[in-house]
Amino acid sequence: MDGVISLGMGWIYGILDPVNAERDVQSTDNETIRMLVERDIEHAKQMVAFNRRWDKPLLITSNAARLAVRRGYPGLLQILDQRIMVYPNVHDAIRVYAALADRRDFLEKHEVLERFEST
Repeated sequence: MDGVISLGMGWIYGILDPVNAERDVQSTDNETIRMLVERDIEHAKQMVAFNRRWDKPLLITSNAARLAVRRGYPGLLQILDQRIMVYPNVHDAIRVYAALADRRDFLEKHEVLERFEST
């Protein structure tokens, strides 16, 4: 495995919390929505643990990425706090992943990668 692209983090926020909503999904009394938010938070914790354990690129996509900071979404904020990027769509994540692959190929071709890995 060379890396992971995780699709759809924070999907519950993107569906239920439009940009100009008067209140966000975290302040709801709906038990089902709260349960889905808790699942998303747990998924975020798993992504952070994955990132700590493996030395592989982790790119996360979320249609709620732009709202994460403004609304204070706990799952997505945990990820951002760990300096893991959250991309607004899969196309951006794929472009970044391709750039990472090109960089690795360049470093291998010029034997730079071996010097970095041996230190």
